[in-house]
Amino acid sequence: MNRKALHPTPQQRLEPSHHRIRGLVTRHPFVVFVTLVLGLGWPILSIPALAQYGWIRGGPLPTEPFALAATLLVLLPAALLITLVVEGRAAARSLLGRALRWRFGVGWWAVTVAALPLLAFVAHLLTGFRPVLADLPWMLLSQSFQLVTAVLIINLAEELAWAGFLQTRLEQRHGLVTAAILTALPFALLHLPLLPLAAGPIWQTAAFTIVFAIAVRLLLGLAMRGTGASVLAAAVLHAEINQVNATSATIGLITVTALAAVVAALLAGRRRRHSSQAAQRVGTAHGGPIEPNPTAPAT
Repeated sequence: MNRKALHPTPQQRLEPSHHRIRGLVTRHPFVVFVTLVLGLGWPILSIPALAQYGWIRGGPLPTEPFALAATLLVLLPAALLITLVVEGRAAARSLLGRALRWRFGVGWWAVTVAALPLLAFVAHLLTGFRPVLADLPWMLLSQSFQLVTAVLIINLAEELAWAGFLQTRLEQRHGLVTAAILTALPFALLHLPLLPLAAGPIWQTAAFTIVFAIAVRLLLGLAMRGTGASVLAAAVLHAEINQVNATSATIGLITVTALAAVVAALLAGRRRRHSSQAAQRVGTAHGGPIEPNPTAPAT
């Protein structure tokens, strides 16, 4: 009888457990991702609320460091780890590479960088806001610096997980709208520990957060279609949405929804042009453009 079979090494005893975990991640990558993100992210994001209500001594704490910690220590590592397990190193490198995908045309850069701030500015003007013209250059410079800083520090890492990993794979299975909704739900749930810090009834804030999250994920899904699946574009838009939302959540929702409609119209126009060009190429391949038959009866 084989003595090794009777007395397996510690490594051999660990292998069945390792294979079970790998098999679970491979079969249910989305469930594992959401479980990790909520299970490990909620305790981190709960600290400001616990401090606010006196469960942790020291007084109120800012939320930003804890949001950054949840992103860099939980959200991004979970996305990369599951990608490595399910698809391998090449897929993980490809995912990271999408954070540097910037060649998607001047027009789409204009939509990504300028459209949302412009819509928000017009919306504020319609509500009675009257900016001081002399302050506009400084305001633009300050907002641009904050935008670049936010993209580099947190939003790229955040959207590598949400847009690059989760939403992209859900869209491959379920389509644009369903993927946006399925991504929006855990995206909104992750913010649940922060709801006690918001003004107004918690249930009202929670409902608004879900609606807003769906609009955001729909806009970012459309933007990725227009920019060749660029996570960089999604991160820039996310940072802009946060800036607008900081001034007015209602204007944020309106402008995000309006821009989503604009981007959808741009994509529809691009599809029509491509279809027309394809039809012309088919006609040329068959001997030239198809001419109407003058003897055919009118309809």
